[in-house]
Amino acid sequence: MSFLRLQNIVRDQNGTVIRGSASIMDTVYDRERIHKSRQMVVERLGKVVWYDSDKRPGIFQSELRGLVGYDETLKSFFEVKPDDV
Repeated sequence: MSFLRLQNIVRDQNGTVIRGSASIMDTVYDRERIHKSRQMVVERLGKVVWYDSDKRPGIFQSELRGLVGYDETLKSFFEVKPDDV
């Protein structure tokens, strides 16, 4: 079960993201642990360029993929052109 973890999101007065980072995380069962599960990083998405918390797509500046979009609901990446941002 993967999910998007956003950290240190700061928005300006207009609601535009000016700082923050994101990662795709997965919860893994581990019977050796006391709490029986742990969260692991699947992929670091890097700096948050844009994120809509209602619809759950986001645009990120990833070190691995460059400028990329990720939809948490569909669990898929989508292409983003630099002039779209």
